[in-house]
Amino acid sequence: MENFVPKYTKKTLRTNQWFNKNCKKTKRYNGSILPEEKQMQDMIVLQSDIEKVISVMDVNKSMGPDGVSGKMLKECQEQLLEPILDIVKTSTTTGQVPVEWKRADLVPIYIQEWMSNGAIEL
Repeated sequence: MENFVPKYTKKTLRTNQWFNKNCKKTKRYNGSILPEEKQMQDMIVLQSDIEKVISVMDVNKSMGPDGVSGKMLKECQEQLLEPILDIVKTSTTTGQVPVEWKRADLVPIYIQEWMSNGAIEL
């Protein structure tokens, strides 16, 4: 059956096997409350901190899993600063982060083939 698996799927399976073999498995954390040794309550976040982060965002990068682009954040910065600050302050006070902040879309890239392709030069 492995002969019928597309080439990229075989590479993905090999990568997965390598990680399973070579990477140490750690206890999964349920994510509801941060462990005691990593409290965020002492963290102070100011509106100017959020402004700085938004100002250096690359508007040419793709959107995150939330579907919000850097361009939209920059253009709507004035309206979004206060709600973002409220979310961050609530997060630091409670020690919890929104579930969406933990979500990411990861796409493995098989570098060796990509580099030898010759279509892209760096």
